[in-house]
Amino acid sequence: MDNTKEFIISEGKRINHTLLAFQSKFENELKLMGDRFQVQHDTFVVDVKERFDATSVRCNDLEEMINKEREERLRQTDEQLKPIKAKLLGNLRNLEFFLNKYFSFGRGSRG
Repeated sequence: MDNTKEFIISEGKRINHTLLAFQSKFENELKLMGDRFQVQHDTFVVDVKERFDATSVRCNDLEEMINKEREERLRQTDEQLKPIKAKLLGNLRNLEFFLNKYFSFGRGSRG
Protein backbone atom coordinates (compact mmCIF):
# COMPACT_ATOMS: atom_id res chain seq x y z
CA MET A 1 0.00 0.00 0.00
CA ASP A 2 2.82 2.36 0.78
CA ASN A 3 4.34 1.56 -2.59
CA THR A 4 1.09 2.42 -4.29
CA LYS A 5 0.82 5.65 -2.36
CA GLU A 6 4.40 6.60 -3.24
CA PHE A 7 3.79 5.65 -6.88
CA ILE A 8 0.67 7.80 -7.03
CA ILE A 9 2.49 10.75 -5.42
CA SER A 10 5.48 10.40 -7.75
CA GLU A 11 3.22 10.06 -10.80
CA GLY A 12 1.27 13.12 -9.64
CA LYS A 13 4.51 15.08 -9.33
CA ARG A 14 5.68 13.83 -12.74
CA ILE A 15 2.37 14.79 -14.34
CA ASN A 16 2.46 18.15 -12.55
CA HIS A 17 6.01 18.82 -13.85
CA THR A 18 4.93 17.73 -17.34
CA LEU A 19 1.97 20.12 -17.21
CA LEU A 20 4.18 22.94 -15.95
CA ALA A 21 6.69 22.28 -18.73
CA PHE A 22 3.87 22.19 -21.30
CA GLN A 23 2.40 25.42 -19.89
CA SER A 24 5.79 27.10 -19.95
CA LYS A 25 6.43 25.96 -23.52
CA PHE A 26 2.91 27.04 -24.56
CA GLU A 27 3.30 30.48 -22.96
CA ASN A 28 6.71 30.88 -24.62
CA GLU A 29 5.30 29.91 -28.03
CA LEU A 30 2.36 32.27 -27.49
CA LYS A 31 4.73 35.13 -26.64
CA LEU A 32 6.89 34.40 -29.70
CA MET A 33 3.80 34.34 -31.90
CA GLY A 34 2.56 37.61 -30.37
CA ASP A 35 5.96 39.22 -30.92
CA ARG A 36 6.02 37.99 -34.53
CA PHE A 37 2.53 39.37 -35.17
CA GLN A 38 3.50 42.68 -33.54
CA VAL A 39 6.52 42.97 -35.85
CA GLN A 40 4.31 42.16 -38.86
CA HIS A 41 1.77 44.72 -37.71
CA ASP A 42 4.41 47.41 -37.17
CA THR A 43 5.95 46.69 -40.57
CA PHE A 44 2.52 46.87 -42.19
CA VAL A 45 1.75 50.18 -40.46
CA VAL A 46 5.03 51.69 -41.68
CA ASP A 47 4.38 50.42 -45.22
CA VAL A 48 0.83 51.79 -45.29
CA LYS A 49 1.97 55.15 -43.90
CA GLU A 50 4.67 55.40 -46.58
CA ARG A 51 2.11 54.60 -49.26
CA PHE A 52 -0.33 57.19 -47.91
CA ASP A 53 2.44 59.79 -47.76
CA ALA A 54 3.49 59.03 -51.34
CA THR A 55 -0.13 59.12 -52.50
CA SER A 56 -0.68 62.42 -50.71
CA VAL A 57 2.38 63.95 -52.36
CA ARG A 58 1.25 62.66 -55.77
CA CYS A 59 -2.28 64.04 -55.23
CA ASN A 60 -0.86 67.44 -54.29
CA ASP A 61 1.35 67.42 -57.37
CA LEU A 62 -1.58 66.48 -59.60
CA GLU A 63 -3.79 69.14 -58.03
CA GLU A 64 -1.10 71.76 -58.66
CA MET A 65 -0.72 70.58 -62.26
CA ILE A 66 -4.50 70.77 -62.78
CA ASN A 67 -4.61 74.30 -61.38
CA LYS A 68 -1.75 75.39 -63.64
CA GLU A 69 -3.45 73.80 -66.65
CA ARG A 70 -6.75 75.51 -65.76
CA GLU A 71 -5.03 78.90 -65.48
CA GLU A 72 -3.19 78.38 -68.77
CA ARG A 73 -6.40 77.42 -70.56
CA LEU A 74 -8.21 80.45 -69.17
CA ARG A 75 -5.34 82.67 -70.31
CA GLN A 76 -5.37 81.10 -73.78
CA THR A 77 -9.14 81.49 -74.03
CA ASP A 78 -8.89 85.16 -73.05
CA GLU A 79 -6.17 85.66 -75.68
CA GLN A 80 -8.32 84.00 -78.34
CA LEU A 81 -11.38 86.03 -77.37
CA LYS A 82 -9.60 89.42 -77.27
CA PRO A 83 -9.98 90.12 -81.01
CA ILE A 84 -13.61 88.99 -80.95
CA LYS A 85 -14.35 91.17 -77.91
CA ALA A 86 -12.62 94.13 -79.56
CA LYS A 87 -14.63 93.59 -82.77
CA LEU A 88 -17.89 93.33 -80.81
CA LEU A 89 -17.06 96.45 -78.83
CA GLY A 90 -16.32 98.32 -82.07
CA ASN A 91 -19.60 97.11 -83.59
CA LEU A 92 -21.46 98.14 -80.45
CA ARG A 93 -19.93 101.63 -80.59
CA ASN A 94 -20.80 101.93 -84.29
CA LEU A 95 -24.35 100.82 -83.55
CA GLU A 96 -24.59 103.29 -80.69
CA PHE A 97 -23.22 106.06 -82.93
CA PHE A 98 -25.69 105.31 -85.71
CA LEU A 99 -28.61 104.99 -83.29
CA ASN A 100 -27.71 108.31 -81.68
CA LYS A 101 -27.33 109.89 -85.11
CA TYR A 102 -30.63 108.42 -86.33
CA PHE A 103 -32.60 109.46 -83.28
CA SER A 104 -30.90 112.85 -83.12
CA PHE A 105 -31.63 113.36 -86.81
CA GLY A 106 -35.22 112.24 -86.43
CA ARG A 107 -35.86 114.56 -83.47
CA GLY A 108 -34.35 117.51 -85.23
CA SER A 109 -36.52 117.12 -88.32
CA ARG A 110 -39.72 116.57 -86.34
CA GLY A 111 -39.61 119.59 -84.15
